[in-house]
Amino acid sequence: MKKFLITLVAFALCLAAATSSRAELTPEIQLGIKGVFSLDYARQDGNSDTTLVNFDDTSIMLGFREKLYSDYRGQFVVGMKFTDPDSDLGPVFYNHIFLRIEDKKSDLLFGRSRASTTLIEFPTLRDDDTLLYSDILNPHASAAGFEAEEYQYASMLRGSYLVADKVWLQANISSFKEDPLEDFGVNAAGLTLEYLVPESQRWNRKVLQQIGFGFNTFLDVEQPGGSSDNLINTMASLVLNVKPDPVHFWDLRAQTIYNNGLSGIDAIGDLKDMSQAESVSLLASLRYLNRKLEWPNAQVALTAGYKNFPGLQVDTNQYGFILNGLHRIGSGFDVGLQLAYDSFTGDLAALFGKDEFRMQAFLTFEFDTRWNNQFDERDSLLNLEHGYIP
Repeated sequence: MKKFLITLVAFALCLAAATSSRAELTPEIQLGIKGVFSLDYARQDGNSDTTLVNFDDTSIMLGFREKLYSDYRGQFVVGMKFTDPDSDLGPVFYNHIFLRIEDKKSDLLFGRSRASTTLIEFPTLRDDDTLLYSDILNPHASAAGFEAEEYQYASMLRGSYLVADKVWLQANISSFKEDPLEDFGVNAAGLTLEYLVPESQRWNRKVLQQIGFGFNTFLDVEQPGGSSDNLINTMASLVLNVKPDPVHFWDLRAQTIYNNGLSGIDAIGDLKDMSQAESVSLLASLRYLNRKLEWPNAQVALTAGYKNFPGLQVDTNQYGFILNGLHRIGSGFDVGLQLAYDSFTGDLAALFGKDEFRMQAFLTFEFDTRWNNQFDERDSLLNLEHGYIP
């Protein structure tokens, strides 16, 4: 009987040790959900159109994080988003599928995620509301249909390193979707340098929140006539906390992009010509954010953009305005209204129409949770997607 008790206790201790060891190896599980629903009204050159339910950018993301056998931690993320109702990509697009290894000063990402074609977020309902001004355009994308995902997401190998206090250096090689065939070879490379104050320090009365510079080169872009060349884009950004008050907060955001263009592009006949022509764009926003009990309560923002194509035979440019307002009605729930106007001249008028007015009444929901907590809560999955309260 004594031997039996000793054996039983030993077995229980071994089982407890195995369970404890297995618990330590169980990864932290993350779940991020973002619901974006809007009633859209658009009027273009005298013709109007209404979309009853637009759930573009609604996304679900699942992540797993675990401590590695060092000071690093690993993460695996898979996510999908719903596309525009008339998208040629189908109803669902897998926007995030990647592995990441990171520590306090470095970060290595391998897989598909948001491409480094913009430096900052703007306070609009969806990030593609300002895509023509805010992002470097993919010259390999389809010339026939405008699919935002072909410009915003890419397969990549991306590394980031903290070179100084709040100064990040990031380099990437990427594979953007090509038309007409989907080639998974390297067709782009980029480098960015950013001074970025963490969100937790935004309310410390510092005026400068972010300043950044970036370069992006698209490789072997096909030119008219069959030859190919590299297309270089440069961008710069600035975010100022005009009034970093914890309750009544104001900030100013601005970004400019210069596309050196390909030789021989002197007219715009399709979307590919637009991305390959020389251009200069500027986008800026002024935002007021009201915070109640350290949580967003209401936001009003005015965003304006301008883009010019100096190398064309016909004087061609575009400009636009977006007025966005929202109010928080519950935990994660926001209701609001967005008004937008765009004007196009020259070759762009034939491509997009002379002007367009859009009105969107929207209801949004965000949810972020985790199980088996092992790390801090700063790295939310929702940070991977556009934040309309940046």
